[in-house]
Amino acid sequence: MKLTKKKLEQLIVEEINSSCSEEADVESMEESTEQQKTQQRKDNWDSRDRLRKQTKVKIKRAKNTGESPFKNEPSDFDPIKDLGKAMKKQGFEAYANGEEIED
Repeated sequence: MKLTKKKLEQLIVEEINSSCSEEADVESMEESTEQQKTQQRKDNWDSRDRLRKQTKVKIKRAKNTGESPFKNEPSDFDPIKDLGKAMKKQGFEAYANGEEIED
């Protein structure tokens, strides 16, 4: 294949265009990684906020003695009185804090 001046110029132009598109690809990759980093930072802040809110709610519930610190736990659970009631049903005498446990 014989390279003419016209074909040579055309090859040079194609090479220049392809190198320019590679530079554009590199720039777009840098932009996308920057967007990913920004999104990751935002997600980290969101998860921290969520954990902070959950912790605040648990602390608030723990301060209220009538409320359980967790949603699904019963708030009136007293293991000593429950054990005393079970023993009372079996016919034993049961005392808690110096008081007889009632049924």
